[in-house]
Amino acid sequence: MYKRFPIEARLPFIHAVRGQPLTARNKHVQVNAAALQGDVNCNDLVMSIAGGAAIVPTGVTAVDGTNGRVACAATAPAAPPGYTFGYMSGVATLDGDPSPAIVLPSYAQDDSAAPYAWDITCNVDGVYQVGIFAVWIRDSDSKAFCSAAVRSQVTVTGSP
Repeated sequence: MYKRFPIEARLPFIHAVRGQPLTARNKHVQVNAAALQGDVNCNDLVMSIAGGAAIVPTGVTAVDGTNGRVACAATAPAAPPGYTFGYMSGVATLDGDPSPAIVLPSYAQDDSAAPYAWDITCNVDGVYQVGIFAVWIRDSDSKAFCSAAVRSQVTVTGSP
């Protein structure tokens, strides 16, 4: 699944392992193997690794699944002390049995300017797990940290 993620969906795992003897792919497997063990859907999929003082986005909506797209929006909260807001990412992963998850398509977009909104085009109709997370930059060393993902589900219809 990690290898099929767009880069925007991989970055939380890349940021989480910087300076550690662990690859981002291994981190993804480590957290998701435990979270998804025995599941029949991706409700427990970990879409972002929280680190530092990263604060989750607020006012998150993911409500529109028409015309083959996931439309969502969020608000950036005030920056925690010692951090600067970087950008937000929206990720949509087709729900399904996670055991053969390598075949589940995922789509993602970043947005670095308010108002933060995404219109993610999906090529397959179905229920999507949607996660939105914020990326914060620590002022002291410019290291990036991601917030946990705020999650929802959207049913997409009318894909191209």
